[in-house]
Amino acid sequence: MIQFELLAASVGLVTLIVLYLAYRFLASSSWVMGWIRGNLGLALLLLAGALALAVMDIRSYRPMFDNIPIATLSLHTLGSGSHQLRLVNHKGIEQSYPLAGDEYQLVINQFRWATRFSGMGMGHGYRIDHLAVFSGAKKIKSDVPVSSSEYLDVWGFFHRYFPQDFFLSATTVSTLPRKVVDGGMYELVPDAFDINIVPLNQVAKEAELLANVEEVVVPEAMPEVSTPETAVSEVITSEATPPVSDVPPEEKAPKQLEMPGAHIQATPATIIEKSAD
Repeated sequence: MIQFELLAASVGLVTLIVLYLAYRFLASSSWVMGWIRGNLGLALLLLAGALALAVMDIRSYRPMFDNIPIATLSLHTLGSGSHQLRLVNHKGIEQSYPLAGDEYQLVINQFRWATRFSGMGMGHGYRIDHLAVFSGAKKIKSDVPVSSSEYLDVWGFFHRYFPQDFFLSATTVSTLPRKVVDGGMYELVPDAFDINIVPLNQVAKEAELLANVEEVVVPEAMPEVSTPETAVSEVITSEATPPVSDVPPEEKAPKQLEMPGAHIQATPATIIEKSAD
């Protein structure tokens, strides 16, 4: 048993030595401050890297002002149910996207300044996120990506964690669904909180006019018209069943007219002969 007591005492002595060395290291103020400065420096480097990625993402947004076009788009039909949309931004850079459907819709992410900042002439920021394409009678939806945040999504961070009344708010705006028109040319024009698709050429204008004229007409309720079979059945029914009158039976029989004096019994007439003179 003695050997185990000696082993325990040895381990206890080593423990005391380790505690003493830890005390000497931690008691040195220069070492503690160096450790704090080192960790703070690493945190600042990580923050600088995150901000650099945020700068790259923010640069992908473009300023926009009301009633000033931000881009133009054109549509071309390639085949049955296959189309191509060409988008040209304000810098003249053109990009093409395939559309496998009959209708399309643009979904745009926006950075909107608060009223006190927008009143100073600061333009809101926009970036087209994706195209929503609808096909078939059931309007099956498919998304065609236009742009994305490769490293750090600043818009998504503001949208999730900051209120709408903050000095900078992240919102989403979608254009109204439009039918694909071969050869149609349009421009995107911001208007308050919306972005309108305005037709430019004659083909697009005629399609726009036709879409506005087409309305669903609900047929009015037509009065019920009796068929010949129905009319005959009604006549037979009316003849088989005489009309019921509310007049009492005694009043229905015709009254017999009585002549004056009919109740007096006639007597034989007396003939008086006149004698001849």
